[in-house]
Amino acid sequence: MKFLITGIEGFVGPHLEQYLQSQDCEVVGTFLEMNSPPPNYIKMDITDASEVSSVMAQVQPEYIIHLAGFSSVGKSFEHPELCQKINVEGTKNLLDGVIQHHLKPKILIISSGEVYGKPNKTPITEMLQFHQLLLMHLHG
Repeated sequence: MKFLITGIEGFVGPHLEQYLQSQDCEVVGTFLEMNSPPPNYIKMDITDASEVSSVMAQVQPEYIIHLAGFSSVGKSFEHPELCQKINVEGTKNLLDGVIQHHLKPKILIISSGEVYGKPNKTPITEMLQFHQLLLMHLHG
């Protein structure tokens, strides 16, 4: 199985890479800024549609785990345009690249627990997340 992990240089990426490799999976990672990256890493700016398309053509992943993104909720309020460009337009570039090259990977787009608002109880289970999303949708 061939995995592409975008934003592999972040907090989660190296741990995920190690786990997948322990399961005999091939892992290719993308990074924006990194000194001395390993050979299975490719420099890619998620906001550059042509770079993203090129990586999709080169890697042709069976699975994509999309970690590249503006992760700080607080900083997203300080820099909303940059957050929009990276998280929304960057994700669109990734999906467009998949379509452009007729790929059919399974895709996991990582987010934040912040999208669910303040939980009514903890731990936040998947069912509780579903119910909170449904309530947010119904009540605007």
